[in-house]
Amino acid sequence: MALIYNAASSYVAVLVAILILGFNALLIYVNDNLNCWTIIFWRQLFQFTVLLLYFSFESSHQNNHVVTHIYGKITNVGILGAFAALFDALVWIFVTIAYLNTYTINVSLIFGISPITDAILSYFVLGYTVHLRTYIAATVCMICVGVIYYIDSTTDSGNNDDIGSQGIRWYGNLMAILSLLCDTIQIVLYRLAYSMNPNEEIDMIPILIISSFLQCIISLSCGVEFAAVMPYNYGYLLLSGAVILPLFSCILIWVSKYIPPVELAVLCLFEMIYQPFVVWAFGFSTPPVASLIVGSIIFITLLIHGYFEIYSEENKDNVTHTYTTVSDADDLDDSGSLAVHTPTRRNREI
Repeated sequence: MALIYNAASSYVAVLVAILILGFNALLIYVNDNLNCWTIIFWRQLFQFTVLLLYFSFESSHQNNHVVTHIYGKITNVGILGAFAALFDALVWIFVTIAYLNTYTINVSLIFGISPITDAILSYFVLGYTVHLRTYIAATVCMICVGVIYYIDSTTDSGNNDDIGSQGIRWYGNLMAILSLLCDTIQIVLYRLAYSMNPNEEIDMIPILIISSFLQCIISLSCGVEFAAVMPYNYGYLLLSGAVILPLFSCILIWVSKYIPPVELAVLCLFEMIYQPFVVWAFGFSTPPVASLIVGSIIFITLLIHGYFEIYSEENKDNVTHTYTTVSDADDLDDSGSLAVHTPTRRNREI
């Protein structure tokens, strides 16, 4: 019953996480008087502080020494977790730069095809089976991203009220693509870490501490403008760094235990529409027609791909159920009871 409860509540948690993340781009745009490194630094410093406070509270609740508890949590993620933290840091750095240099909808669309790139990379690294439909969906999505990139590299900037569109849009699109690639590598590293320790439950939340620390260091080395921060900036930076980022990341880490990756990817498609809508609703963005058309193609492609993936998984689960009869001698165990044999799959299919 607990598993059913966790699985059911996970779907609600995913929707909550998406609703929370929808304000991420908006809170970047309201701090447009700051450069990207200043925004990254303060957001990650607040997240770093919140996570340390959380683990400090957890250690006191378990009667453990604070430093020992936090150190143990961080070292427990291992070398793969450390690399995952590095790529997580790059994800947020690239995506922040992308928001400040291109349309919000472009970033959402490019980032939305991560399930496809994740499936293909998982094939090479983890040996997962990739269906033909995944390659077809990947081809369609890549062509659409290429169209977006071409349009933004051959048209004039500054003809839209989107703050990001006033920058170098091809550069922003490139940052979004790099963020997508880093996110794909990060997810595969998570899966690799879990596959290497199948009987051990690894807490991946400490990865966020490492990621935030790395982003603070990188930001400081690239140029944080402390004097440029106005009083109202701190409120927005605190809201995004101390609330939105840690809540979204922690929820996704938690729900990944109960929701299959395919279903989680389909649910996250909602973010492709929701985040650009939030930014538009507050007057920071009007999505261009070209992006809306190309985005519709990407969304429909991913939705159809996700449907067939879920349908395939359901059929696969039905096939794995075997029926036994008393007349089969091999079906009786040592106690004379029926033994139900369930075939195992050597490779996961994506």
